[in-house]
Amino acid sequence: TKNYQFEFNLIIVGSGNHIKNLFTDPNPISTQRELTTLYDYVIHILPEQEIGYFANGNGCLSSSNLNLTPQITTLTSVRFKYPLDANDEISLKYFCFPDQHDSNNNHNINSFLSSSIKSKPEYFRFTLTDMNGTRQHGYCSRFIHKGILNALCIISPYDMIDIYEKILSTATQLFISYKDEDAKLFLEEIYPHRLPNRGDTIHIHTTTVGLFTLKCEYDRRKQLIDTVTLLSLSTDTIIKIFSSILYEQKLIFISNELGPLTRLINTFICLLYPFSWPHTYIPILPALMLDIIQAPTPYIIGILRSCEHYLSRNDEFLCQDNSDIIIVDIDHDRIRSLNDYLLNESYRSTIDNLNNNTNNHHILQFQILPKIFKIELKQEISLLRKNKLNLSIDECQQRLQNVFMSIFVQSCYNYKDYLKQTFNIDNFVQSKHHTIELFLEWFTRTQIFELFIRKKIDLNIQNSFAITFDLACEKYRRTIKKQTPQQRITVKSVKRKAAIRANKQDNRL
Repeated sequence: TKNYQFEFNLIIVGSGNHIKNLFTDPNPISTQRELTTLYDYVIHILPEQEIGYFANGNGCLSSSNLNLTPQITTLTSVRFKYPLDANDEISLKYFCFPDQHDSNNNHNINSFLSSSIKSKPEYFRFTLTDMNGTRQHGYCSRFIHKGILNALCIISPYDMIDIYEKILSTATQLFISYKDEDAKLFLEEIYPHRLPNRGDTIHIHTTTVGLFTLKCEYDRRKQLIDTVTLLSLSTDTIIKIFSSILYEQKLIFISNELGPLTRLINTFICLLYPFSWPHTYIPILPALMLDIIQAPTPYIIGILRSCEHYLSRNDEFLCQDNSDIIIVDIDHDRIRSLNDYLLNESYRSTIDNLNNNTNNHHILQFQILPKIFKIELKQEISLLRKNKLNLSIDECQQRLQNVFMSIFVQSCYNYKDYLKQTFNIDNFVQSKHHTIELFLEWFTRTQIFELFIRKKIDLNIQNSFAITFDLACEKYRRTIKKQTPQQRITVKSVKRKAAIRANKQDNRL
């Protein structure tokens, strides 16, 4: 099952029965198309008011109801789109309002409306994958305008959340201030401009908000790390999630809020650098499409709390072998296997966290990360929590990025020595210290590692892939050469270095 290309056929019922493939595994070697404008298109959309099939409380499609002939009356939901000829995805409305079309979730929109006076705009993101495995990123803001829940969404092939959220924030504030025409004009005025290159800044003159500035950080990955949401989780939970991703598990993240849910999932994807997730990736799964959870291949999926009922009440799903599914409850800082979840549906009142009640399979996946790396992570995350009031967000992001990347630097710094036309896995693993040999024996045979090696071989001429990682590897190699055998990596040396670093940090503060 190493080299599969998974496709999930999803039937969407609309004004004419048609079948559309929404999700495939991303094409690992496909090149990102060049964008000559600031974004592909922007769309202002409202929740649909539907009478018919979805009003009967059947919130998700399954094989038992696909043959029904739907009778749906839909009010026009698109209020503005630019460019006008943009070919917007038919599924876009389900991602902008993932809490629609589910009888167990209707209260979410109502509760948002009832607290409209206190509610601030809600920002989140989602990912669309086409038939060829090419990903499109959706950046969305939801806000109350004229007593109605609105969504403003930007679609782009680029993963640049800081730039697009700034655009959304500006346009959203104009809408909230009842300057609808100004908001539309602003989005039209900035559209023709190109995105700034890494490290560059562009200035756009507009008639609505004056000089509008967009800056692209040199290291965009760092900007994608949500330190607040990540550090709200316990260190053990963070390490277990990271281990499960490396183990290529099926992970389902659950939360009440769209923003923290999608940002946390994206944070873990960023912390994989220089590796990437080669499987199904859906930061927010609409209620209508919950059957995707039944996919037989690894995935990372986010769902809202009110969709949680699917995990315990869908017969087709429960008939499967779901022993490889891990459920991450962001709001309650818990990570569980699906079997543990089903043993106690009211698990919110429990405090078990896969510490005492788990099977050997999950014990293996959590222990696969070497002890020396766990110690480094625990020490650095503990320091960040202790000193977060004295550190800027930028410093926290940089340190989190560095400590997670150091795992791959220390374990793979000499990978180029074994990379020719092919990669010699056995010799590479045997070149390592016994403390990380088992980890590499397993990790080098994952699709995550395989994708990295394939990219390196295919892009060898340009040498434009994972440059920061390669520079860190060379620096670490020089450090290793200066060390005596007694100075090489051991658990004791890691603890000692961490203690010294902690003392230096305390003295500096």
